[in-house]
Amino acid sequence: MFNHLDLRNHIRTLSSLAWDSLNNSEFLKPGLIDERGLRFGRPRLWRTADGFHDYEPETLTIFQPFKDESPLIRKAIWNRSADMKRVFEISEDQHSHTAFNPVPTITIQDASIEKDGFEAILVQANEIRLPLMWPWSNHRDNLTEDVGKVGMEVFDIAQPQASLRLEWSAEPPPEWKPALEWFDQMSNWLESQLKP
Repeated sequence: MFNHLDLRNHIRTLSSLAWDSLNNSEFLKPGLIDERGLRFGRPRLWRTADGFHDYEPETLTIFQPFKDESPLIRKAIWNRSADMKRVFEISEDQHSHTAFNPVPTITIQDASIEKDGFEAILVQANEIRLPLMWPWSNHRDNLTEDVGKVGMEVFDIAQPQASLRLEWSAEPPPEWKPALEWFDQMSNWLESQLKP
């Protein structure tokens, strides 16, 4: 049986390992590495699913193709509900001798994506203009707890990489509306590429 501090530490460890796997899904089996090296991911979209949601934390990552290959999407999903249930069951069982196993349950799904459609969506994103900062007078007085976060990160394929990251929750800045609409379009299109 865990004490309260043990339980918090186990949950924190499990969550940290899960997000490391989701954010670096190219290393999950089957690995996206071969004799030519590693495919570069661009962009990556995610949903954290904190709080009360009907979905699990996930990432959608596009991997830059090698010269003669189609782009690849990898969807990685953390089965957070089952993993948390497992941790709580171990913590509540006074007679259990089961050791805590901090290995998260991750499932992946890979698919080739249609290159021209992907490029068309990227061109649309190139037209979006967002403010880097906005006036303090536009400050929002929201305070929401236990909500999921949604976000995206775009990587350049140069080394060292340039990247741009946006993350939001229940009340995103209104100035980001064009980016959020593009995110929904990209997310829906990517999901359609994963369907058989």
